[in-house]
Amino acid sequence: MKSIILIIWFVFSCSFNTSLTLKGKIGKPMMAIGGETTGVVLVLQKGETIELMYDGELEEGEELTVKGHYIELTGPERGARKVFKVEQVIKDY
Repeated sequence: MKSIILIIWFVFSCSFNTSLTLKGKIGKPMMAIGGETTGVVLVLQKGETIELMYDGELEEGEELTVKGHYIELTGPERGARKVFKVEQVIKDY
């Protein structure tokens, strides 16, 4: 039984804590009902948008690479959503 719990914990841990690298351009500031947004969006090359959680300042139109992982945030209006928590920013010049 302990080994099953350990395997489940390992799979869950790996799926949420895997470090990823994304490259794109900072989009226009984002707004949502009830303020349920971080306000920062990364636009990838294919046009897909990823909501970022980052405490520093980022300029609209800035091209950069971010390293981090996805987390899940929950709010009363939008429910559960995945947000990319930035651990490192590499500015592309």
